[in-house]
Amino acid sequence: MLFTCREKECTLDLLKAYRLNYISFGKPFQTAAWKIWGLLRFNFKMLRVLLQFKPDITLGHSSMYAAQASWLLGIPHISVEDTGNMEQVRLYRPFTKAILVPDSFHLNLGTKQIRYPGNHELAYLHPNRRFQPAVRPTAPYSLLRFVAWHASHDHGHKGISHENKKKAIAAFAKFGNVYISSEGPLPDDLEPCRLKIPPEQMHDAIASASLLYGESATMASEAAVLGVPAIYLDNTGRCYTREEEEKYGLVFKNPGYPNRFNPDNTPLNT
Repeated sequence: MLFTCREKECTLDLLKAYRLNYISFGKPFQTAAWKIWGLLRFNFKMLRVLLQFKPDITLGHSSMYAAQASWLLGIPHISVEDTGNMEQVRLYRPFTKAILVPDSFHLNLGTKQIRYPGNHELAYLHPNRRFQPAVRPTAPYSLLRFVAWHASHDHGHKGISHENKKKAIAAFAKFGNVYISSEGPLPDDLEPCRLKIPPEQMHDAIASASLLYGESATMASEAAVLGVPAIYLDNTGRCYTREEEEKYGLVFKNPGYPNRFNPDNTPLNT
């Protein structure tokens, strides 16, 4: 097995910690123009890796690079999708054999789409089959998660303001310690709250938290499958966090934001 990756936040640290075989394609590009160049550059790198490694099948999470390069070489590719960023879907759908989506997924991607019960996070955090926290701190704490807003689906959006971050810290500090996990740099006055643990221990930290608050849909969903309440602030929403809110009462989305996946607030079929 071989992993290909780009150098985003703690990706390389995790691959090294779990001693997984990987090849890095370097840092992702941030602007639209450079992303177009990146499509060519990363496709070339993927082709070279596939020619050398000669896999029987490839699997990617919304990866147009893996799908396109695999198609060129006649290698079957499976895509995993849960966000529905159509600018990515359009680039990989013609080249993949199947697209695996959770039952809560809000779009119909055609004949290649295969729905499954559950969500991505249960694959590695199911409390009865996959994950048990190694450490259980005794003092209560809240965990705040801030993202960098550089992904393609983040275009035109922005996160929690600096002032509101400080207000959140002050509010949660009344109930215990407050720690921050941040994808990008933190201002000097918030840096003392940064959670200083190896990235492979992050799920232990989530599992033991009293609450998760922040901008990451994935981390909110990870908290939910671990039984930890999460407050998710975002101006688009995700199909799986909506299901975790309406069906299980574990993720709470800011009601002031519209949901592009459910503008009329139609209840999920349960």
